[in-house]
Amino acid sequence: MYSLANFSKNAASYMTDDPVYNICKYEFSMLLKDGKKFDDEPIGQYSDSIVNDLFEVHKIDKAIEASLIINLWTQFVHELRKRD
Repeated sequence: MYSLANFSKNAASYMTDDPVYNICKYEFSMLLKDGKKFDDEPIGQYSDSIVNDLFEVHKIDKAIEASLIINLWTQFVHELRKRD
């Protein structure tokens, strides 16, 4: 089943060679002390963490926007690159 949450939760299993995913993951890892956990989740799930954080502070419109920008955009670019 496809969902925006599943795109980000499962990205580490199939986007390991994707340059856009790796750039984003690297950039977020630079903000961390250990470079491995982002909000107590694996760094590969950074987008899910961000969206969940926004929902938790009741920024529903921002959570939806973040989900579209981070989760969907990264998945879309990944799918386009697979077609090359």
